[in-house]
Amino acid sequence: MIDSSIRNFEFARKVITNRDLRFKTTAKAAQELADNGYGSFSKGYFSFDSRTQQHLKDWFKSMDMDWTKKLETGRSRTDMAGQSIYEKKGAKTVKKNWVKLKAGTSGCKLNGKLIDLPDNTHLEFEELELKSLDINELIIVENLDTFRDFRKELIEGMGPATAILYRGDRDDTRTIKLPDIKKLITKNTTSYVIYGDFDPAGIEISLSMNCDGMILPDLAHISGLKGNATLYSDQHHQLARMEDKGIIPSSILPWVEYLKEAKQGFTQERMAVKSIPQLRVQI
Repeated sequence: MIDSSIRNFEFARKVITNRDLRFKTTAKAAQELADNGYGSFSKGYFSFDSRTQQHLKDWFKSMDMDWTKKLETGRSRTDMAGQSIYEKKGAKTVKKNWVKLKAGTSGCKLNGKLIDLPDNTHLEFEELELKSLDINELIIVENLDTFRDFRKELIEGMGPATAILYRGDRDDTRTIKLPDIKKLITKNTTSYVIYGDFDPAGIEISLSMNCDGMILPDLAHISGLKGNATLYSDQHHQLARMEDKGIIPSSILPWVEYLKEAKQGFTQERMAVKSIPQLRVQI
C-alpha cells in the first residue's frame, strides 16, 4: 500500500498529468509507486502507461480526493475533511486570533449581551466574533494562569463593568493589539489597565501598550515576600533603558525604586498565591 504522504500525492498527480510516459526523477516517491505496481523506476527514470494513470486516478478516488487539485495542507482538519479522508493532515491551528475574556465585575456587555458566567470561567472565541464590548474598564492580564484564576478580591477598587482580557501568547492565541480592541469598545470613557509581572520586563511591556493604568502590588504587603533575583538580574537593563528614555511616569516611581532596591522580580503567580493586595495606579 502506498503511504498517504503529501510527496506521494504530488508525485502521483505529476504522473497522471505528464504527457511523456517516461521522465527523469530523483523523487523517493517514484520507487514507492513502482514497488506498489504503479509504473516502473530504473536508472533514475520513471516509466508508466495510460493504465498506470487510470489506476492512480482510481487511487485518488478511493481516498475521496480530486486528483486535479493540489492537497492544501495549511488548512484546518475540518477543511481537510472536505478534500479527502486524511483530515489529520490539516496543519492550520484552529485557535488563531482567538480571544479569552471574562467579566471581573457585573455589568459587562459583549455584542450587546451581559456576560454572566460562573466564577473562574471565561469566554473563548475568534476575534472576528467580537463586534462590541460595552464596559467601563478593561484589565489586560499578562499571564494565562493569573487570567484563569483571576482573584478580583486582591484588586483594590474594581468598579462596575470591568472586563478581564488575556493578553495572549504564541502557543494559544495571538498577542492582543490594544488599538484593535479599542476600535470595538463602545464607550469613549473606557479605561485600559495592564496587570503583569512586577519586574522590569513587566513594567516595560505595560508602558509599551500605552494604557491608562497598571495593577501593581501594595508595597506595604510585598516587603516581606521573597522574590526572584534572577528575574531582576536578567531584566535590570530594561529599567535602565526606560530611565534613559525618560518614559517612566512619576506615579510608578516608588515601585521602580523598590525593584532597584530589592533586586528581585515578582511574578503574577507568586503574588497571587501569597495573596498580595494589588493597587490600580494611574500612569
